[in-house]
Formats: sequence, structure tokens, C-alpha cells
Amino acid sequence: MTTEKRGYKWIRAEIERLDPEVDSERIVRLTSCRYLPKSLLLVHLFYTVGFIRFAGPPVSAESVDRNGTGLLYDHGIRRADETMFHLFSWIDDGVSSPASIASLDYVRNWHSGVARNWPMPMHTFQHSAAVFTLGFDRLLHHVAGAPGLSDNERRAQIIHWRSVSQCLGVIDVPHTWHGMEQLLESYEHGAEFAYSPAGQRLANALIDQFATRWFPRPLHWFGRWLALAFSEKHVVDTLQIPQAPTVFTYAVRRLARAAVFTRRHLLPDPREVFRLSNIITEHKESALGELQHGRAFAKLEHHDRPE
Repeated sequence: MTTEKRGYKWIRAEIERLDPEVDSERIVRLTSCRYLPKSLLLVHLFYTVGFIRFAGPPVSAESVDRNGTGLLYDHGIRRADETMFHLFSWIDDGVSSPASIASLDYVRNWHSGVARNWPMPMHTFQHSAAVFTLGFDRLLHHVAGAPGLSDNERRAQIIHWRSVSQCLGVIDVPHTWHGMEQLLESYEHGAEFAYSPAGQRLANALIDQFATRWFPRPLHWFGRWLALAFSEKHVVDTLQIPQAPTVFTYAVRRLARAAVFTRRHLLPDPREVFRLSNIITEHKESALGELQHGRAFAKLEHHDRPE
């Protein structure tokens, strides 16, 4: 469903008018449409930056890496597009919708299947919940140096990702923004977040998949540096991956700040609330381009079942 045509900057006004305790699904969708461009390249970049963090906990990395034989290495692009499709569908339709419930059931069953051979403790999923909740804000504030989300947007993000976590069987997720920040900071500077060969291999694979997908061979270095420039320093340092040159990182982050300013203050808001999942399915380079939203997760169930 889309909105009628509104004013030049109608999204921010509507977000601040809504009550996050009642309208969290609407606020999360509006926030996503406000900041995410309709570009699979950029969405894949943000996916890469986010999922590099999940290579930090060795136990989490090992369950995906599987001694270098994990499915991510053979089907990484389709795995990225499938994951983004699910995440965006929960925002498009709301966590409580029948489509999202079916999608969440599929993801939960997938994790349960993997856990039979590669169990992951609850703290890895709690860390994931914090990463998703804080993702927009940290990219805006910590990376681009721009103001973060508003209080209404933050509260809506907490409610959304706590609901997702509950559906996936994740417990003891913080109720507050400060609690989420404390969880992320203590976890990523604690003993559970450490170098491992599996984590380094996995992070490099994610970065290389982004670089090789979107840039010709002579510019693969640029794709790698781009992903590293958007990553937080302590994450890259933990995984012992060489940083992008300081000048490159500075330039990229300054450009990102200018882009955020332009998006927030100069460009008009989208006339309609577009479906984020269409960024995946409608792109000519998408590994899921042939799938329609209503049947995508059902078809995906027939691929890559856990061993």
C-alpha cells in the first residue's frame, strides 16, 4: 500500500506525529524509505558492512564458515539477496502480517537446522538484534558523522527488532536504546568478540563478493576499500583485516555525510512508500529477480536446506 502525495518533506513530519508504541511498523517503514536509496549496489554495501560484524564472534563465524566449506562461499550473492529480501519483507508488511510470520518461521527453522551441527549460543543472536536495531543510527552518526535517528524512530526500531527477535526465539533483548547500545559496546569489546581464522575468512569473503559483484576486476580494490571505509574500526581491527587508506576513508565518509544532508534537507521525499523488497527482486542483477513477493519465501524453502 502506498501513500497519497504529500508535502516536500512529509516523511519526517509524519514520523514525529505518530506514536511509536502504536505505530512502530509504520515508523520503521517510513524511516527505511527515507534513508535507503533504490539501489541494490548501495543496499548490498550496507548488508556487507552489517554482516561483517557477525564474523566477530568466533562461534558465529564458524557456523557459517564451516572450515571454509560453507554455502556462503558457493552461493554468496544469492544468500545475500535472500537475506535482504527477508529483512525488508518484515519491514514492508510488518512483523505481525501473515507473510512476515511465514518468512520468520522459515528463517527460524533454518537456524534450527543449522544448529543441529553448528550450535550458536543465545548471545550471538542477542548481538544480532542489537546490530539490526542500531544499524541506521550507527551508520548515520558513527560513520557519516551526521545526526542519528529521532527518539520516535529509535523507539520504533527497538519495538520492531524486539518483535522480530521474539518470533525467532531470541530472549533477553534489551527494552531500551541505552540497553541496546550497552549490549553492543560490551559485546564487541568483550571476550566473545575476537579474532578467528574463520571470522577473518568469512569477512573477507563478504567484502570480496560485494567488490566482484559491482566493480570490474581493475576496480575490485575500490569495492573492498568502500566496504571497509563504512565499517567501524574496532570491527575491522578485531578481524585483523587491513584498513582502507585513511585519506580514502575520510573522503568516503565526508561524501556520505553530504549525501545524508542532501537526502534529509534538499531532496524531496519519495511520493510513495515503496516496497524495500522490490529493490532486491526487481533489479536486473538480483539473484532473486524472478521471484514475486507473495511466493518468494515459499520457493526459497526448496533451496539450500540445512544439512
